Amino acid sequence: MTQKQRMKGMSLSGFGRTEPAQAPEQDEVKDMPVPDGDRPQPVQNSKPKRKPAQKPDKQVTVNIKIQKSQQQWLADAAQTVRDNNDEPVPPNERVYPQHLIGVAIAMLQSTDIDWATVRNTDELREKLGLNR
Repeated sequence: MTQKQRMKGMSLSGFGRTEPAQAPEQDEVKDMPVPDGDRPQPVQNSKPKRKPAQKPDKQVTVNIKIQKSQQQWLADAAQTVRDNNDEPVPPNERVYPQHLIGVAIAMLQSTDIDWATVRNTDELREKLGLNR
């Protein structure tokens, strides 16, 4: 018998198909009503349900343009904060310019400025009381 003869009547779409499984016959006992006293009681989980822990905000990289003098000031300010420690500080607790930018964002978020009315940085500086 050749391969063509064995494959006759079959198509590629037929491969991998299985016959649907037949549901097993249910016993008559399962359908009988069970008196309330004979029903097993659901087990109460003794552990209190925990609320899922909130994940901290994921940090993302932001590419910003600032003036060279601002970059130098950020670097100097971060160095000053690091130098304020008498004892060594673990790397994950050291202050770098990006940390100062994050604090500046938090400060802006805490202001009472109506952001819907701000049209440019000059207006923002005016509302913050900053002079150029």
